[in-house]
Amino acid sequence: LVVRYREISNQNLDQNNSETIRQTLNQMIRPCLYTVITTIAAFASLTASHVQPVIDFGLMMSIGVTVAFVLSFIGFAIFMMLLKKPKSSQESKKSFALEKLALMADKKGKSIILSCTVIALISTFGLSKLSVENSFINYFKKDTEIYQGLNFIDKELGGTIPLEIVFNDLASAYWADASLREDFHGIHNYLEQIPSIGKVLSIDTFMQVLKEANNGKTPNGFLLTLGKNNMPDFAKSQVLKPHISDVTDQIRIVARVKETMNGLERNQLILDIKKSLIENFYFDEDDFYFTGTFSLYNNLLQSLFSSQIKTIFTVFSIIFVLFVIVFRSISVALIAVIPNTLPSLIILGLMGLIGIPLDIMTITIAAIAIGIGIDNAIHYISRFKTELLVDGDFVSSMYRAHNSIGVSMFYTAATVAIGFAVLILSHFIPSIYFGIFMAIAMLSAVIVNLTLLPKLLIIFKPRMNKKVL
Repeated sequence: LVVRYREISNQNLDQNNSETIRQTLNQMIRPCLYTVITTIAAFASLTASHVQPVIDFGLMMSIGVTVAFVLSFIGFAIFMMLLKKPKSSQESKKSFALEKLALMADKKGKSIILSCTVIALISTFGLSKLSVENSFINYFKKDTEIYQGLNFIDKELGGTIPLEIVFNDLASAYWADASLREDFHGIHNYLEQIPSIGKVLSIDTFMQVLKEANNGKTPNGFLLTLGKNNMPDFAKSQVLKPHISDVTDQIRIVARVKETMNGLERNQLILDIKKSLIENFYFDEDDFYFTGTFSLYNNLLQSLFSSQIKTIFTVFSIIFVLFVIVFRSISVALIAVIPNTLPSLIILGLMGLIGIPLDIMTITIAAIAIGIGIDNAIHYISRFKTELLVDGDFVSSMYRAHNSIGVSMFYTAATVAIGFAVLILSHFIPSIYFGIFMAIAMLSAVIVNLTLLPKLLIIFKPRMNKKVL
């Protein structure tokens, strides 16, 4: 809005301020509306995720973008009416950075396409290495009290995160069946031998105490049943109920996992324990299930990857359809969408290459990068189309578009990148990653839309004389 206002003001020195404001709003309402729609589509795509905080984030940002759009146009009109019309000069000031980008798009098109292709291939390779494995303790810097406290609990008190294994329909049989008690003793010992597991608590702990008290002999089923039935309620609540329940007929084993263990793979750990219970202890798959904080967190992490794929597919599909509707041209829609896959590829590929896993915050970056990149593409193509009507020359139109809308795109990206970069001051690691990668996404999106996008327009020369909606 500001850049366009200054352009109109420079072109019409004798025009009054209200008319300049009216023309600015009239010319910018459509491209800004389209960018809002595509940005909302990008954020709304996060609702395809199975993670509720991600869904809420998408919905809140969609509402926020809508409110920002309305307030920007109303606020711009009000404030500019209150201010005096700035002194204008007919001399157009050209940006050195924008001139360089325009020259690159004009003279070094092959190098741009080759560079983008190489970057896309490297990013795709990095994408193949992307994982979702993460630990809660690593969300915090090592000098924070939270990290130090969790680290102490992990190393000195037998593990941080509880993994619970619940066995169904076995509690009543446990007291009478000696072989079943031996199986649970074996499971208890097996879990304790796993390097990533610290403290293990189960009904077998109580059984070993009874064995020691009975001179190393395990009480028989009759004595165990008799002792259980005559045990005071307060003793049952402390000793038995956390591990075995006659009401639900379930037996529960709690294993506390060491979050600081190098090479810990949550999903693989659960799969290994499950495989051992089936193959070594001969339980059926339906006889038990995993629960507890560790299992829930693992399920969350595993759902992030599928959510990321659904999110990206959804946002690209919606935006492509919107582009076809807005520009009434499949070729223009493809030229706009294809380059804007690169910022997302760069972010996800970079995360894969340097070993940063997906989490609740980083999963949103790809969709946001697409939405931001598409905003730039809409503004640039809209202005490029306007400039093309002047002389029909694609190269000249590119230079003029760079010197007009390119300026606002460039400085908007720079200021927003700085805003996101402030998050590096956080003590919460995902916030730091979010800020850094969003800054990279902003800058890479504007560079792609000021180099690759105009070059593709010049090469393919799509029909752009159709009226935009």
